[in-house]
Amino acid sequence: MLSIKKIMKNIISTLVIVVTIFSTFQSNIFAQVAGNQFDSHPMHWARYWARAVFDRNLIYAEGWNLGTIEGTRWPGSEGLNYLGEAIFFVGSYVTDMQGYQGTVIPDERDGAQFGIVSDAYLPHVSNATVAQLSSDRSHQQIWQPFPGYFNDGFYGFIYGINEDVNGDGELDPSEDVNFNGVLDINLDPPESILKSMAVSTDKRTWPEYWPGGSYIGDTRIPAGRPPKTSLPGLRKGLWNGEYKAGPIADQETLYMMDDHENDYWNDYTPLRYWPMKNPDGTPDTTKWVNTDSDKLAIAGSGIEVEARTYAWFHPLAEDLLVNVYRVRNYSDHDLNRVVTGMWADPNIVQSTFNAADFIVAEFGAGDEGRLSFDILYVWHKFPDQLNTFQKVGSFGFGFLESVYRKSMIIELKRTDLRAEQEWPIKVYYDDEIVGDFYIDINSLIRINACY
Repeated sequence: MLSIKKIMKNIISTLVIVVTIFSTFQSNIFAQVAGNQFDSHPMHWARYWARAVFDRNLIYAEGWNLGTIEGTRWPGSEGLNYLGEAIFFVGSYVTDMQGYQGTVIPDERDGAQFGIVSDAYLPHVSNATVAQLSSDRSHQQIWQPFPGYFNDGFYGFIYGINEDVNGDGELDPSEDVNFNGVLDINLDPPESILKSMAVSTDKRTWPEYWPGGSYIGDTRIPAGRPPKTSLPGLRKGLWNGEYKAGPIADQETLYMMDDHENDYWNDYTPLRYWPMKNPDGTPDTTKWVNTDSDKLAIAGSGIEVEARTYAWFHPLAEDLLVNVYRVRNYSDHDLNRVVTGMWADPNIVQSTFNAADFIVAEFGAGDEGRLSFDILYVWHKFPDQLNTFQKVGSFGFGFLESVYRKSMIIELKRTDLRAEQEWPIKVYYDDEIVGDFYIDINSLIRINACY
């Protein structure tokens, strides 16, 4: 879990967690539009829930475009169960606005401080009750995925890619993604009961046009809310990778989500918070159910998240899933204290006799932030007594290499060893300089000779 002191307006911060274990035809200028013939509310995005299966290394897991990973097994799909569910969350401390309804909101104001937590925690409540449901039963107060990031099919108005990559009007064998022998102007999504997130290994899941502003160098207008993109962009028919127009891992997913439907505090408590302002500086208090279709209801803390998951089958990374969450504050207010992390419900083989190694986080009374930190690892107390022939491992979260490196520097200095990070060196080959590089950690050790 990472504590972020301040997320200013329109500033992006990045959290990396390592888990071990449309098309329309060219005449239509609105290629991707939120909403379909079955649900006309422009900001009701629950219909865009989608699922993906990670199966390219020894970790088999199911992911949803709501920041959740579940059903995790190792090794592979026939392996033992290790994780029931892991849920990404963002918690923000905000100031109550109930005294400023209809008046201009100052940047510095008095009011009660309270926390807004945005997640997609969906426990089973009852057959008649949906988890985190609004009081008028119109929506769930959780993360919702952006439309436009996967092939939703014809009725979703987010179509698939065009197989005619070279534009010659003919189907080449290398262009026949679904092997049906027909040149598909818009590929149908995979046939399944559930929608599939965009997965780098299956072009049938990709949208024809990635939303505007979704990658560096995109010259199109950002898609906005509700997302709408009318031009193909530079990555039409290509994977929308984090660093290039292509994947860097053996399997990748990409989606966006935000908390605009999370109006729990305005709905169930006397506290009030509105993340957006009207042009005159007063809070935008538009409720979820409103008759003006041009007036969009945006609740929550005004947070959006770009999420990517990576999997490699290389032996050094075959036991890892890497999840990258880029958190952005798109609201009209600064968020002075934000905490990100993941709820985890490990289940090592069976629910009984699971042991965990972690401590409860401690925070300072003021702005000190987190005073203590640990990371979750879970294992089975008595693996030798389990009725299984398979090897039993452990589940946990891991840090980035940079975190381990900085921690190693602290330990080396405690043992009175001189250690430096990013030590510059020149690399030679056959007496010729190859280039300038950096050593992650350079530790100088002096050994005295003994006689």
